[in-house]
Amino acid sequence: MKTKLLILSIAVLCMSAMPAKADLFSFTYNALESWYDSTTKVFTSDEVAGSSSASVTNLQGGGTALFDTTWGTDDYTLTMLISNIGGGGKTADGVGSLLLTDVDGDTIYADLTGTWAPPSIGAALKFSGVLSNVAYTGIGGGDNTKFDGDLGTASMTFTELGPWNGTIVHLVLTGLDFNSSWGDGTPGDGAGGVQDGGMTAVVVPVPAAVLLGILGLSAAGIKLRKFA
Repeated sequence: MKTKLLILSIAVLCMSAMPAKADLFSFTYNALESWYDSTTKVFTSDEVAGSSSASVTNLQGGGTALFDTTWGTDDYTLTMLISNIGGGGKTADGVGSLLLTDVDGDTIYADLTGTWAPPSIGAALKFSGVLSNVAYTGIGGGDNTKFDGDLGTASMTFTELGPWNGTIVHLVLTGLDFNSSWGDGTPGDGAGGVQDGGMTAVVVPVPAAVLLGILGLSAAGIKLRKFA
């Protein structure tokens, strides 16, 4: 009982010691197309020139980059390896990466992991997951501290240095499953892929895993002292 109270006290102390920090930035990509190869178990999502639109917003007041429907291919690419397929192809695990590119070549990269499942019977498949190793790289010919859109820019300068973490808020597929392949052309051409859904994610400065790690170390230390 004393051990549990001590761990709880450490948790409260850690949370009170951590300064409140606002989310860093978010991004939303609409009218994407998806591809899936049931042989290789690779899922890919791309934008479609002439159809997709997007926004990247600095949530600390640093502006928004907007992308219109004339943008080219490979400005958004998500690749995911699917495993542990079940439920008639309606549930699965996914691990992969995401790359966003602005109008002058700057990039936002992230690793991702999570699970696919319909929230209810007959509902669209929804991916619930997290981002890690989120990093901005200014390699373009313009202002390398900003993610530049067709209209507007989003500052990528934050007090909290990356890489950051994030939460995937929205990524859905309607009427599809992972028991069969879909999409049969060149990703990004809008001809062979399934145009369905979109993606929204929020990037945060401090992951909850930091607190869990502190608690884990604290509990381990207490046990070691108990048997020393």
